[in-house]
Amino acid sequence: TCAAHALLCEDIREEISGRFTLVGVFADDLTVKKIPSNIRLCIMCWMDYSEESEPESLDVVIDALGEVREFPLEQNLLDAAREDAKRSYENGVLAKVGINIKLASLPVNKEGVISVYFNTGKGRFLAGQVFVTQKVPEELPSK
Repeated sequence: TCAAHALLCEDIREEISGRFTLVGVFADDLTVKKIPSNIRLCIMCWMDYSEESEPESLDVVIDALGEVREFPLEQNLLDAAREDAKRSYENGVLAKVGINIKLASLPVNKEGVISVYFNTGKGRFLAGQVFVTQKVPEELPSK
């Protein structure tokens, strides 16, 4: 069992309590005022998995309108996730590993799809997508 998830938003803030606040979550569409432009994009992504589908390695891949960026999970984070996973398996629940990514300036040169994937060494799993579209200015009513 393996399930990948991603929430795309304008900002992720970590609170003193260790919880996260997501600002400006994009449900389906990410609307920009004009194309081309640069946007700030933050991604909270995580993967739930069972012992038999435990990742051998873990990269987050962002395909932003055809431009692909890879974010490998650092080995020490993957090792810590494996230790946490052992406790999860003992308690009969799925293990979880996650990462937050902040892209300060992502170029948007056309309308299209931004996709987030996890590569695990055992497969590629789609975590989330959003469609980028340009806001069409509303015409003022004529008098």
